[in-house]
Amino acid sequence: MTTVPDVTNQPVETARKMLEDAGFVVGTETQVYNADIQAGNVVSTNPTANSQARKGSTVNLNVSRGTEQVTVPDLKNQTSDEAMRTLSNLGLTGQIGDPVYSDEVEKDRVASQDTAAGTTVNKGDTIVIHLSQGPEEVNVPNVQGMDFESA
Repeated sequence: MTTVPDVTNQPVETARKMLEDAGFVVGTETQVYNADIQAGNVVSTNPTANSQARKGSTVNLNVSRGTEQVTVPDLKNQTSDEAMRTLSNLGLTGQIGDPVYSDEVEKDRVASQDTAAGTTVNKGDTIVIHLSQGPEEVNVPNVQGMDFESA
């Protein structure tokens, strides 16, 4: 029996060489998302690193694809609960930013978002949304009874 070398976080070619030099045959390479290990590097092996295996046996590799990417959805006109649920379902985190005035979006619904819809971001990123306060009220002075020039 031989100890399976720890090839975690090694580039695939380096890992292959280390495993072959230790007397193992490299089997399948499965691509997996991993936020902590750079794309193209080994995440884990099967059998696991530092375990005992027969010389000449097969060691399979899980290779990082990097952090999973997702496309930011258009959240405009959603309630804050709907927007947070939509983001959560995509593996994103929602955060409510400062409220904004909007003539187009009903009060308490998403009027804008800091990251534009259609943008590709890392899974786990935070998307800031801004809820509408409705249209901005303008104070109109009382000009009743004034002549045109005075008003």
